[in-house]
Amino acid sequence: MLVMALLLMAGLATGSAVAVLLFPGMEGDAEEALWAQTLLSVVAFGMPALVFAWWRTRGEVVTPCEGEDGGRVSVACFLRLDARPEAVTVVMGVVAMLLMQPLSTYTAYVNEQWALPECLRGMEEWMRGMEDTATEETLRLLDFKGGQSLWLVLLGVAVVPAVTEELLFRGAIQPLLTSRVGAHAGVWLTAAIFSAFHFQFFGFLPRMLLGALLGYLFVYSGSMWVNMVAHLVNNAAVVVYVYVAIVFGGEDVTAAMRETDGWTGTDETGAMMAVVMGAAVAVILVVMRKRRMDKERIANPSDLPVRQAGQKE
Repeated sequence: MLVMALLLMAGLATGSAVAVLLFPGMEGDAEEALWAQTLLSVVAFGMPALVFAWWRTRGEVVTPCEGEDGGRVSVACFLRLDARPEAVTVVMGVVAMLLMQPLSTYTAYVNEQWALPECLRGMEEWMRGMEDTATEETLRLLDFKGGQSLWLVLLGVAVVPAVTEELLFRGAIQPLLTSRVGAHAGVWLTAAIFSAFHFQFFGFLPRMLLGALLGYLFVYSGSMWVNMVAHLVNNAAVVVYVYVAIVFGGEDVTAAMRETDGWTGTDETGAMMAVVMGAAVAVILVVMRKRRMDKERIANPSDLPVRQAGQKE
């Protein structure tokens, strides 16, 4: 964990410094800000994940891969990039992510109502200030009336974050935690860290739930590609919706984003939809787990159930 923490700090510091040097006008230019965000995602999230995987694969490691040369495995194997999922598994992951939206929307509404005790009023004001800053930056990057290219926004907001965040949180951090505290605790701890890293405290709960879903997709699919595709679709859906609402619907970015936040409402109907869709997601995860267990029974008929090396239940 210490090595991972040091790599993260080094990545964040290096990425921020390089972004400032290469894109000095990003405070006033949305296009430069998108390129800076893309660079920061690669250096701060992607590079630490790859370096950590390389460090762990130098010798004996806890991994679901078949090692060679005395236990040495490849970086791709460690990050589960070598596992090619079936098309149906990818589709199930994407559907689960989309069905999660009502629950995400409703929990976001609940999260926004949270208030700290009076003695922590200063902290709450600081947290809400950070939330407002993050919201303003998101609106600036997604304001297609400013001339941003849809492809650049998709690259900086959807594609690169989906790849780099999954490599870091599900590929590097989650296996590290699950090998110590067990599969379920590891998934939820990773989800909490994933949410906290976005520094949007009044959106912590819905982002943690999405992180947990991605964590279980990784455990039950055994492939990083399922996570990357599901994460990408989740991000891209919002970008494309806002683009269509602004360019073809004539709306402003604030109204378009408000619509994405209120797809299911926050009344009793919204709560019921959240429960129903959440149950559907749970069913999909159960089916994915059964499919993987069936495959493991075929591959390992003399050793049931099969567990990842070093992983606790």
